[in-house]
Amino acid sequence: AKYTLSEMATVTPKPEEVKNWKNSQTFTVTSYSGAKRTYSVQIQTTDVKADNVVQLTTDEEVAQFATQGIDVINGSLIIGSNDTETTIEHIEGLSKLKEVRYNLIIYNNVKADLSPLFNSLERIGSLQFVGNNDKIETLDLPKLRVMPKGMSINSTTLKSISMPALEEIGGVDARCVHCTSVNMPKLKCVNGFFRFIAPLVEVLDFPELTSVQNITLNFRSETLNLVKLSMPKLEDTQEISVREAYYLDELNLHSLKNADNLYLSGPESLKVFDLSNLESVQTFHFFGLHDDESDINEVIAEISLPKLTSVVREIKFFGKLNALRLLSLKEVKDISLPVVLT
Repeated sequence: AKYTLSEMATVTPKPEEVKNWKNSQTFTVTSYSGAKRTYSVQIQTTDVKADNVVQLTTDEEVAQFATQGIDVINGSLIIGSNDTETTIEHIEGLSKLKEVRYNLIIYNNVKADLSPLFNSLERIGSLQFVGNNDKIETLDLPKLRVMPKGMSINSTTLKSISMPALEEIGGVDARCVHCTSVNMPKLKCVNGFFRFIAPLVEVLDFPELTSVQNITLNFRSETLNLVKLSMPKLEDTQEISVREAYYLDELNLHSLKNADNLYLSGPESLKVFDLSNLESVQTFHFFGLHDDESDINEVIAEISLPKLTSVVREIKFFGKLNALRLLSLKEVKDISLPVVLT
């Protein structure tokens, strides 16, 4: 304990000799003139930890958890269970939680508004929704900065995802057929796969993203509503797969240098197609809507890849294409071009 006394004053007991700060401590300060004053000190901790796994299966258990004042769980938190006869309707008792260091698992018998919990979380190991969570309409975690083990969700009712402070996530596996908006403006790193099945989303804009292992945006039974896909700082990735993107108007991968596989199918009216720094790719497929040479779509008339030097396997373009400029290409195994190329 550090403390300051007036000149020539003394204190008893000495704070550095106190061993138990859990209880209130009383100190007497005596001045040089002999005057005394008593102070009472009660320590308030900012992090109250719970170790191991915490599972809450009823509203009563949530309420009891709240009485402990816990804001850090050094383990996993499981909310709900497979018991469909019992539901959790209130989770206000979790509103002080700042961190769950391992897994946050939410079962589909949780029918409560999740915002009291999500509004306070700053870090979680992973977020997993078990079953089809048909009561979730918004997934808003305004303070969450890190989720190192990633997120998994399957929902038919989720309409929006917002994590405005998120900088790093382990991976994303989300199937949200009615989701229309995604907000992750500070996301820098995805340490795994980004598999996002959300055909109604029109804009995916990740202005700070520099690293992701694999991006999959396809819904094979429906056409994507995606209009804009922008990752201007992304430099390397294994694969980007965007299928059935009929309405895609802007594809911005300005900083992308290396990729194993690039797949893009469906766009009819691309206006922005920026791969100007691409240097190496193994496979690059740019298809019409039906992956068919006879399917001539109204795609941009000219494609320029000025820095592309190596195509390990093949580069394949179909659509309405008047010019393909590969001015630096040195190595290629196979090129397939549309018959209308002039």
